Amino acid sequence: MPVINLTAADIAKSKNLEAGWYLAKIVKVHDLTPSAKKDSMNSPVDFEIKNQIAEGKVITVTFNSKAMGMITPLLKAINPNEEVVPGTINTDILMGKEVDVHIVIDNFEGRLLNKIDGYLPKGVGSVGATAY
Repeated sequence: MPVINLTAADIAKSKNLEAGWYLAKIVKVHDLTPSAKKDSMNSPVDFEIKNQIAEGKVITVTFNSKAMGMITPLLKAINPNEEVVPGTINTDILMGKEVDVHIVIDNFEGRLLNKIDGYLPKGVGSVGATAY
């Protein structure tokens, strides 16, 4: 009989949070990987939700090279006083940063999952807040 290891993070990932604003910390920026069609590159970023209800819950957001501008709201949330300008970005700057993320419930292949659809600077997200 196979033995598996089930962590608290595994259990937290399976639980859905209510839609709303949550504090999150960027805990991992993955290496670039080819997309499924191999015609672009993906840059996944892991956000750990900082909430007692969801302790250890990690939501991954994947930014794709064909729409890299989609990372702009995250960059604005991390540095709200700086303008985002074209150029190269060392994604190491994201590590350990905390931002408010807006979580929604998404139906993916018949399963309800949490998804991040907006970012604001830490402490700014609240009911009625408008994401970048």
